[in-house]
Amino acid sequence: MANTQILKEVIEPELAEAFLKQHSARRLTCGRVLGMDYDLIAFSEGDLVLWLCEITASGYLGKGSRDFHVGAVRKFCEGSAKFAIAARHEQDVKNQIRVRYPEISPSEVRCHFIVPQGSRFIRALGWRRQLLGANLMHLEELGLSENSQRLLEQVLLQSRREQDRSETVLSKPPF
Repeated sequence: MANTQILKEVIEPELAEAFLKQHSARRLTCGRVLGMDYDLIAFSEGDLVLWLCEITASGYLGKGSRDFHVGAVRKFCEGSAKFAIAARHEQDVKNQIRVRYPEISPSEVRCHFIVPQGSRFIRALGWRRQLLGANLMHLEELGLSENSQRLLEQVLLQSRREQDRSETVLSKPPF
């Protein structure tokens, strides 16, 4: 069985660390914001930006020969919904962070959707791409180390092979 937990334990943390480094930010361990969990909450001291981020490696290979991937698009749309709520209640977000981190005074909140560079499902967003143009969230494609890139592809290819086998078994008549 493909160990897709590796995506959560290895790939997504590496993407989070790359984001933190790129934006000179530090991770905040504040749990939920407005009752919502985020994959990464961070703060950039230099520009006083509070980052709310969703991260996924799902859909990196697409689905079969197609770019579209239901799980990745679901994560993308759920992330945009959370970001829309945070944007609508930005002052509440800032206040909640200040309560937990009195030394932090964010001037703005930015929402980013983070994926590995080259993720195929991004090409298949269709109308969903408008969620990026609405300025609610920004897409951030980040590179992985060579080892993590190889691991990502191995895990997803193994998962695809297993899914293809199970779909073949399910499509055969029982007689």
